[in-house]
Amino acid sequence: MKNPFKLDRVAVRLVEEPPLLSNEQLNNAGKVVQALGDEIKQYDREVIAIINMQTDSKPINMTIASIGQINAALASPRELLKAAILSNAAGIIVLHNHPSG
Repeated sequence: MKNPFKLDRVAVRLVEEPPLLSNEQLNNAGKVVQALGDEIKQYDREVIAIINMQTDSKPINMTIASIGQINAALASPRELLKAAILSNAAGIIVLHNHPSG
């Protein structure tokens, strides 16, 4: 008898894109804004971005966890932490923009 239940097998993998950040430590707010400010200010909607960090405050990578509306962006803890866990990050920095000024 054929099994009536079928469950597809899936996998989640990181996809490497061109780097946005350098190997410079991001150990204060000014450096974070300098590194990623130009990237998130180009959006016309609110975004939540995550920088995944090594223990020495150097960035591993960056991901956009949520793209919202003109005045709101929602993200579940799962979306905020997914790339950090897959990147084996020691910490994260969360950034959020306000396109309306």
